[in-house]
Amino acid sequence: YSNMARGLAGATRYRSSLARQLKQNLSKMRYKKLLNGRSVGLVLAGLGLAGGASIAEEEESQRASSEEPLFRFGVIADVQYADIDNATSFGGGEYRFYRGTLDSLAKSIDWWNLHYPDIQFIANLGDLIDGQNAGGYGAGLNFSEPQSAVALERVVSQFRRSLCPTVHHAIGNHELYNFDREQLHSHLFKDKTPPLSEAPGATPSQLYYSFRPHPQWRFLLI
Repeated sequence: YSNMARGLAGATRYRSSLARQLKQNLSKMRYKKLLNGRSVGLVLAGLGLAGGASIAEEEESQRASSEEPLFRFGVIADVQYADIDNATSFGGGEYRFYRGTLDSLAKSIDWWNLHYPDIQFIANLGDLIDGQNAGGYGAGLNFSEPQSAVALERVVSQFRRSLCPTVHHAIGNHELYNFDREQLHSHLFKDKTPPLSEAPGATPSQLYYSFRPHPQWRFLLI
């Protein structure tokens, strides 16, 4: 258990650093002139470790750009939902609102629906649910049975409310604490997620692929 805790703490710190860097990079990229003077709009809704751009920041970015972007997409990361009490992370440096993230996700979807109903896709960067849902460590030891499927369905149901037609899910370490790749395929590759036939290279056990939201842009989902 102690080795697992140290490993999880290290992974959490690493993901926290990546998430913060991602937010900074996306903020710098937002509405930057690209592709012969055209831009791409990034509409951020941050949760968990990633934080996020505030509505005020987004409106300021909009005012700063008078041009119409090539396309817009939403980004969200690290929901890490679990039906457990709030607690610090394994490293002790962050306080987690496990139940509250579901409400935050719902508010993010509502915000996109209200302000950006025409975004082309939503990119979920991973860790939709927390590893403790599997019941193997932490507060999950108090579950009478694993809550992985229940927790993931509660989160995915929020994405179904989005007016956005497409959601692309990257697989985080916490998904793999709860499911194998075949199980994740059965849960995530349905509803608003493109079928594997439209995701070259992806299979039920190999959930990485590329897609083109615009002829001049290719996204790699890894």
